[in-house]
Amino acid sequence: RISFGESTKSAVLDAIGAPREIDMPLVRAQQARQAVDYLVGFNLSPILWRKLPGCRSAGRVQSVALRLLAEREEEVLRFAPSEYWRIALGFGPPGTPAGEGAAEGGLLEAEPTTLRGEPLGK
Repeated sequence: RISFGESTKSAVLDAIGAPREIDMPLVRAQQARQAVDYLVGFNLSPILWRKLPGCRSAGRVQSVALRLLAEREEEVLRFAPSEYWRIALGFGPPGTPAGEGAAEGGLLEAEPTTLRGEPLGK
């Protein structure tokens, strides 16, 4: 087995001059990647060809990225906006400047939790 990190004549010749033993865990890892390509890519690629003209195929990384994008888009489409208010009240002696907390001798801040005995929702 030869291994080289660049596609140049000198790199290939150097690799041929220094072959190494076949590393069976690497072979099995490649076989697993190929199986994933068959299972995912072959099933997903035709769908992409129809939906995204010019798209060639779906590989392992692209398939996962596409799924994440599709799930996020579904979340965005399901989002139902709702009005949200946050009220903070400041208590202190008359003339106390706003923005100074109780620790500095200023306003004591509080958030209401009930109105006329009824709990306030978020």
